[in-house]
Amino acid sequence: ANPDRLLGDKVTVLQVITAAVSDLDNGKLSDQPLVEASVRQTIGTTLRALGRFELAEPNVRKALELRRAALPANDPLVANSLGSLGLILQSQGRLGEAEPMLREAAEIRRGRGEPESLAVALNNLALLLDRQGKFADAEAIYRESLELRRAAHPHGDASVARSMSNLAAALYMQGKLAEAERMYRQAIEMLRRVHGDVHPALAPPLNNLAALLRSQGQFAEAESLAREALEIHRKTLPAQHPDTAKALVVLGGLLADQGKLDKAETMIREGIRMSRAVLPAGHTDIGTSLSQLGSLLQDRHRPAEAEKLYVEALEIHRGALPAGHPQIANDLSNLASLLRETGRFEQAAGMYTDAVGMLESRLGASHWRTAQARVGLGQTLTDLGRFAEAESQLLDAERALAAAQGNQTDRRANCVKCLLDLYEAWQRAGDSAAGEKLRQRRLSLPASQPATTRP
Repeated sequence: ANPDRLLGDKVTVLQVITAAVSDLDNGKLSDQPLVEASVRQTIGTTLRALGRFELAEPNVRKALELRRAALPANDPLVANSLGSLGLILQSQGRLGEAEPMLREAAEIRRGRGEPESLAVALNNLALLLDRQGKFADAEAIYRESLELRRAAHPHGDASVARSMSNLAAALYMQGKLAEAERMYRQAIEMLRRVHGDVHPALAPPLNNLAALLRSQGQFAEAESLAREALEIHRKTLPAQHPDTAKALVVLGGLLADQGKLDKAETMIREGIRMSRAVLPAGHTDIGTSLSQLGSLLQDRHRPAEAEKLYVEALEIHRGALPAGHPQIANDLSNLASLLRETGRFEQAAGMYTDAVGMLESRLGASHWRTAQARVGLGQTLTDLGRFAEAESQLLDAERALAAAQGNQTDRRANCVKCLLDLYEAWQRAGDSAAGEKLRQRRLSLPASQPATTRP
C-alpha cells in the first residue's frame, strides 16, 4: 500500500492496521514467515507516515528478524527492512541506533548494483549524517544520490526533487546560501509539477526555504511559504503529527521576528504541546521548539521563563545529539545571551566560548553562525572589561560576515555597533588608542548608519 494515499482516511486506516497487527501477534501467517514479514513491513511504513513511530518500530523489527532468518544476508528485502527501521529510529531521535542499520542497507544496495535502490539508501544515510551535524559528509552522499536519480529520471520526478531539497538543507547549514536557495526552489517547482499544490512531500522544502529566507530577513515570502506548508500538513496528515508541530513552530518563529508576539507565542506553544504528545521525551524537535519559545519569551522580557526553557532545550540536545553539534552551540548561545542580559557575565562568556569552539569546528570560522556567536562573546568580554579579547573576537566576526554568503547587512551592522560600544568603553577606561579607533570607525560609517548604539 502507498502510505501517501492512505493518509486521507486517517482514523479508519489506523483502526484497520491495529486489527491487522493483533491478528499477526496472535499467530496469523506464522506458517508463512516471508508473507508475515511483507505485511509487517507495509504496516510499519504506513505507521511511520502517520507519525506513529512507537507502533511502527516493533512491526519493522519483526519484519527484519523474519527476513534475516529466511533470506541471504545481502537480500534486497533485508536492506528494505534495515532502511525502514533506520528511518523510524531516526525519527525518534535515536541516531546512534539508526546509523549502523542505514549503513548496512546502503552497503547491500551498492553490492547488488541497483542504482535506484542505492540512491534511496544513500539519501537515507545522508539524512542521518545531516541530523548528526556532519554536513559536509551528508552533502557528498546527497550529491551521489541525486546524480543516480537524475540518471534514472533525466526530466525529473519526485525522488529527484526530494534529493535536491535534502541537499539544499546540507548546503544551507554550511552557509552555501545561493546554491541552497536555488535547489529548494527547483525542488518545489518539480514537486508541484508532479504532485500538485497539496501533497505532504511539498511541505518540507517549503518550510526549509522559509527558514533560509528568514535567515536573510525576507520575512514576507518566508511567512507565505510557512503558512502554505502548515496548511498542507493540516490537510494531509493526522491531527497530531510531528511534521505539523514543526511547521507550527517555524511559522511562530517568523511571526515573532515580525513583532507579532501574541500570535507567535500561541502558535509555538501549540507546536510544543503537539510534539510532546506524539514524540518520545528527549526528542530533538521538542528541544528545538523549546529553544524557539525561550527566545520569544526573552524578547518579551520574561527571563526566568526563558531561562528554564533554554536549559531544558540544552539538556535534550546534549542527550540526543553528538557532542559539539551546532544545535547544542545554538542552545549555549541562547542561554549565554540571557545570562549576559541578566548580568551574569562570567557564565555567559564561558558559554559563548564553548559555542564558538563548537561552531568553528563544525561549520568553519567564516560561517555566519560562528560569527554571530563571536559577536555575543565580544559583547560579553566588553562587559567584563576584557577589551583586547573583545576586540579580537569582534574583528574576527566582522571579517567572517564580510566573507559570508547571503545578505549579512544587518549582522555586519550590528557587529560594527558592538565594536563602537567596545571602543567607547575602552576609551572611558583611559585608553587613548581606543579613542582613536573609535574616531576612525565613526568616520568610516555610511551616513545612514548611526555612530553609536547608546543614547
